Amino acid sequence: FNVQPNVNVPVPIEVTNPNKYNVTFIVDNLPIEEIQANPSETATMIANELTDLFENSSINATFLTCVVESFREEVVNSTRVTAKCSFQNMSTMEPINREDVY
Repeated sequence: FNVQPNVNVPVPIEVTNPNKYNVTFIVDNLPIEEIQANPSETATMIANELTDLFENSSINATFLTCVVESFREEVVNSTRVTAKCSFQNMSTMEPINREDVY
């Protein structure tokens, strides 16, 4: 990885009921041993890359943040990354009244 750290880290915005999604992917040529040497730095780097990806996509208006939750060795020299990414709920749907449903 030759990734420059993102110095313009966005400030989290408090949003009521954001939608959270698990994002899971495999990084080839990233042995788990490299992550274990400095897991915090690797997690920050990957979170910054995910932020750049979503901020430069068609869903950038709803994107809030991504946090890397775990790393797991997948195969030799590959690591599975699980991150939780949050998005604003831009839905205009009225809340469901549970009493009406029952």
